[in-house]
Amino acid sequence: MSTSSPPAASLISSVLVESLLETGLYGVYAVLFVTVLYLFRSRDRRPSKFVLGGLTAQFAVTTAHWINMLYTVLHTLGSSLTREEAGEYLGDVATSSFRASAGLCQTAALIANLLVIHRLHVIFTREAIVVVPALVLLMAQTVSSGGFLYLVSTANRGEQLSHIFHISNPWVTSMLATSLLVSVYCTGSIAWRILYVRRGLKPGSRIESGNSLISVLSIIVESAALQMASTISLLITYQIRFVGLVVFNGSMPVLLAISTVLIYARIGLGWAHGESKAEYSLPIRFVAPRESEVGSTQK
Repeated sequence: MSTSSPPAASLISSVLVESLLETGLYGVYAVLFVTVLYLFRSRDRRPSKFVLGGLTAQFAVTTAHWINMLYTVLHTLGSSLTREEAGEYLGDVATSSFRASAGLCQTAALIANLLVIHRLHVIFTREAIVVVPALVLLMAQTVSSGGFLYLVSTANRGEQLSHIFHISNPWVTSMLATSLLVSVYCTGSIAWRILYVRRGLKPGSRIESGNSLISVLSIIVESAALQMASTISLLITYQIRFVGLVVFNGSMPVLLAISTVLIYARIGLGWAHGESKAEYSLPIRFVAPRESEVGSTQK
């Protein structure tokens, strides 16, 4: 991002668009989240403690980010601030609202990546070696996020968004790059595994048999391709120094959350299928079976 501050009108417009977009997406996410919990309960599918904790933490972070966004908009546009003062406030990285937003965005990205890594671990029948590259990249992402948040937390009052992003360019770029690599690795591995499993199933056993479009869409959802696409878009908007970065960056927590709950909605509906070995047709489980299910299987 260039060192010159964006015009106040552009910054205000970007924040308004971001607030409307995030509010609409948050409504969709809230419905999906409640639906997933209902499916887990009504269909007797108990998620693992890690998954349930991750989904709950993701909901809390996404909700907190949305509330913080509403506070920022109301404080800026609902007060007696002039256009110049409002633009200066929105671009001030030392404000508590900006720092909270930055911290919540980084936390949301880390939670989403943790959940997709866990999904990768389960799909590959808990083979630890498969998740090692992703965990190494996640550690690098965490360090980069920490470096960026340190610069934000130590910024002086009145220091503008354009200046801090210019200084922290290596931190932000490395954070986005490592997050993208995690998404690419997990998405590619999960998609390959699903395709490998499908080839071992009889045509009549495939849920989306006979409809190639539905099959492709199901793979896109299950492999977290939506999360990867969101990360790529954010990296592009940052590198081209476009004011749309404000819009896309603010919407990232809810976009990542939607990508996650779509996957678990398919699981709750029983639409996520695969196999542990090519010669067996077994569902890939992301949730722990209840004791009653285990007993009936043993019988």
